[in-house]
Amino acid sequence: MSAGSLRVALRIAVREARRQRSRSISVVLALALPVAAVTAADVVVRSDHLSAVQQAERQLAGSAAVVTWPGYGPLAQDPLGNSAPVAVPALGVNTPLGAQQRPAPPFPVALLPPGATAVGEADAYAFLASAANGDYFQIRGSDFAAAGPRNSVSVKSGRVPTSASDVALSPSAAKDLAARIGTALRVPGSSLTFRVVGIISDRYSPGDSVALTTEAAARQLQPESLSGGGPSGITQWYVSSAAPVQWATVLAFNQRGWTVISSYVLSHRPPASAVAFDSQQANPAIDTGPGPDSRTTQVGSGLLAAMLLLEVVFVAGPAFAVGARRRRHELAVIGATGARPRHLATMVVSDGLLLGTVAALGGAAAGLGAGALTLAALRAWADRVPGPYTVRGWEIAGIALLALLSGLIGALLPAVSVSRAPLSQVLRGQQAPSRLSLRPAAFGVAALAGAVALIIADLDEVSNGGVPVPLVVAAVLAEVGFVLLTPALLAGAGRLSSRLPLWGRMAVRDSARNRSAAAPAVAAVIAVAAACSTGLVYGSSWMAHDRITYIPSMPTGDGVVFVGPSIGGPSVSAATELDAVRTALPGASVAELQGPAGNRQAIVLPPATPGCPSPNIQFQSGGQFQSGGVVGLIGGSPQCAGIDSGPGLTSGPMYLVDNGTALARVIGGASGRQAAAALGAGRAVLFDPSLVKNGQISLALGPGQPSRAVIPAVVVTWPGPTDTAPGDVVLPPAVADRLRLGYSPVEIYIRHAASQPKAHLRAANTALAQLGVNGIDIQAAYSNGIGLVLIAVVGADLLLAIAVAIAATALLLIDAAPDLRTLAAIGAAPGGRRRLALGRAGLICGLGSLLGATTGIGVGIALIWRVRHVEGGPPVPGNPIINTYPLSIPWLHLLAILVVPPIVAGATALLLRGPKLEIEARRPS
Repeated sequence: MSAGSLRVALRIAVREARRQRSRSISVVLALALPVAAVTAADVVVRSDHLSAVQQAERQLAGSAAVVTWPGYGPLAQDPLGNSAPVAVPALGVNTPLGAQQRPAPPFPVALLPPGATAVGEADAYAFLASAANGDYFQIRGSDFAAAGPRNSVSVKSGRVPTSASDVALSPSAAKDLAARIGTALRVPGSSLTFRVVGIISDRYSPGDSVALTTEAAARQLQPESLSGGGPSGITQWYVSSAAPVQWATVLAFNQRGWTVISSYVLSHRPPASAVAFDSQQANPAIDTGPGPDSRTTQVGSGLLAAMLLLEVVFVAGPAFAVGARRRRHELAVIGATGARPRHLATMVVSDGLLLGTVAALGGAAAGLGAGALTLAALRAWADRVPGPYTVRGWEIAGIALLALLSGLIGALLPAVSVSRAPLSQVLRGQQAPSRLSLRPAAFGVAALAGAVALIIADLDEVSNGGVPVPLVVAAVLAEVGFVLLTPALLAGAGRLSSRLPLWGRMAVRDSARNRSAAAPAVAAVIAVAAACSTGLVYGSSWMAHDRITYIPSMPTGDGVVFVGPSIGGPSVSAATELDAVRTALPGASVAELQGPAGNRQAIVLPPATPGCPSPNIQFQSGGQFQSGGVVGLIGGSPQCAGIDSGPGLTSGPMYLVDNGTALARVIGGASGRQAAAALGAGRAVLFDPSLVKNGQISLALGPGQPSRAVIPAVVVTWPGPTDTAPGDVVLPPAVADRLRLGYSPVEIYIRHAASQPKAHLRAANTALAQLGVNGIDIQAAYSNGIGLVLIAVVGADLLLAIAVAIAATALLLIDAAPDLRTLAAIGAAPGGRRRLALGRAGLICGLGSLLGATTGIGVGIALIWRVRHVEGGPPVPGNPIINTYPLSIPWLHLLAILVVPPIVAGATALLLRGPKLEIEARRPS
């Protein structure tokens, strides 16, 4: 087609868009809203994600360099500050790496360029208590009047600390302590006291709970007990220097065990030959690529993006079809004057080009603005400040191009239909008969077969680097396949409608006859229902996965207060804590539980069975143990019960010691009395019958080469899942003494703590805070946000499906105007037209929901199967594992998708009158 003809077509499209403003606005909104949403999300994600250089620049806080002491000795690093020790210290089994770290040595000032100065920062972790509350906080100690530390914080009110008695709190820390400027704070167990002089937050993480003080005060809060949890001393220095800190200086610091982030090195990278450290290859045991959960997220994102693309295309189709139907006579007149069919098709396609372009530009502009507003809100309210406003032009252009293509594709089918319509019939007001072609149905079947083949092929873990492109393509093929089958299904429904009532039969047969009008509407509902069903199956399965693998520490509603000195906290006797809890909670069932003390341990061994012999346990120092290099398996067989995570073992200590008094309070009822009687008779108490054989249990005792002991035992019912019991086995004191097992108070257990009055719980937590220990840890009921997301998905699907069905019903009413005139002329009841609209809306929405849900369920099942194949396995009875991925079909949600949209769409269709008929417009004379 010539450029002149295209200009004429666009001019006509502009005139038509102005004349049909409501339709034009609805089409633009339908295309622009997804573009705006995706553009805003792209801007927020790109801006929120900090590059390695941006993270390093934030750490610099305007300094020439930041020097940090990791605590391992000589190391190698890259220009971004990632480092690893040259010689990794030998660690024992289960020994934390921090236990091998050393305190920071004196800072090597001589290595800095001439004239450079450095300001140190010491970090600590200590318990701070006010008159109202207390908790542990991260402590930063430095000279916050100096340039580097000052640039890393933001003063909300007050001033920075300048003396050893000053402290500034972040807003969240001040809220936790119910403190304000002038509030006195103390450190229980020491003579240190502070006065709050300011509310100051971290510049880039304002939601963190931190306390700021001087470097000298922070060092006082670094007790010797912290040396096993990380390096102590002044571990970070902010360097100010007029001369650049070059790579040679960085290497000199590395030889002394310090890492350096230099602003000069960030902008003047050394050659690769001068960098001996590669963060990607430093530790082969650490996978720096995307983890399984990350790949799963990519899978779901790709699927939803592909299905939403089809949704936009299919939803736009009925809107352009309405315009084409309304312009049918106008286009026929143009064709009668000499325009060729391709000219008529171009006029309809130009409508999509015009509205798609407006939607693309408007949606992109709205998305950029929405992204800026979202980032501004995040900077004002979020716990972590996002990065600078970042726009990737090619991504935004691609998103805008998607809207343009969607408009063109949505207008393509109506354009083809208009170009093929016989002009003589259109000018006479007749509708061309629609012939059924089996070719689209054949292509649909082939697309479905291809989707199944791709799904099977994509179960390979290593396909495409873990990102299942075939699965995404299969989802698109499955949806397109059902769309191509839609005309044949409509025709089949028309042939099977003979037993329906009159108006229902007419609705089905009219939709089958006008397949070119009904098929795009059904396709739109298919797209909506398919995307929704996929999300429902996938989300429901993940919720089931979380529920199966969730292991609570105690029964729901119970509480516990841990006994003993915490890191950086004072030593408080168990009796003092117990008195505080009992005083604040007078009506609660409170008991003191005694557990392991010292390094001697007792492990309950599952009874030997055929194929699962008794394990050979080798204890390590500190009571740690391992079995053949694989902890928790007997004989290396996954069918055997586990030692440290299998059935019958709890999340508490491996053994408790009690004479029956405490356990009777904890369990209560007949089971509590049974446990007290057994312990009083010298028998052990267990909560899992699989660990007891012939009224006895076997214990492995260590450390060193383990010995074994067989003692009588009784199984008692625990009021909750076995995994939530406070210990694996409860031993009488006489048995523990005979086996040389040390014990002392380990926790204060509170049954049904959540049911206590809130005022009493606040009083208990305040009293514990005054003692310098954490408050009551109450086990909350299991919950996650997936259920609410599923409900939101169903709601969104219902709204979209109903809207599409109503738009399609309006289209069919316009197409059916000649038939309605005929019905009115022969005396049909006025309500029949509404019943006809009801039947059409129900057919379109019902068939689309059924096919879409079928597609979505299949894609969701395939996605879960792939996740199971790559990351885990199916549920194993009696042996739940972390990587268990069950298939959960949310039938109730899916039923809502299948039933509610047709009912609501049909009910709404009853309110649509459609075009006013001439016979109704006549007034009686």
